[in-house]
Amino acid sequence: MCTKAQILGNGHVVTTKRWCKKFEPRVCLWKLKEEKTCKENQSMDKDKVAEAEWKYLDVNEHWQQMKNVMMEMAQASCGLSKGPCRHKEISRWNEEVPEAVREKKKN
Repeated sequence: MCTKAQILGNGHVVTTKRWCKKFEPRVCLWKLKEEKTCKENQSMDKDKVAEAEWKYLDVNEHWQQMKNVMMEMAQASCGLSKGPCRHKEISRWNEEVPEAVREKKKN
C-alpha cells in the first residue's frame, strides 16, 4: 500500500491509502478504428488463424489458444501503450476533511 499526505490551507494533514499498481503496457485497441490498421489486422487474421493448430479437445485450451492468437495479432498491428495515465490523481476524503471544509466555510 502507498500513502499520500496532503496539507490543507488550515494546517490539517490528510492522508490517503491506496493500492499501488506497477504499470503494465496495454494493447492500443482503439487504433483498430483507423481504416489502415483495421485492414492490416484483418489480413494478419487469415494468416495466423490458418497457421494455428486447432487440435485441442479441451474447451479451455481452445479458448486460451484463440485468445493468444487474437492478442498477438492486435499487438503486432496496434502496438502497446508507452506509459501510465498522465492525468492528475484525485485523493479520497477521510473523516477529517469534511470537518475542515465546514470550519473554513464558517470563517
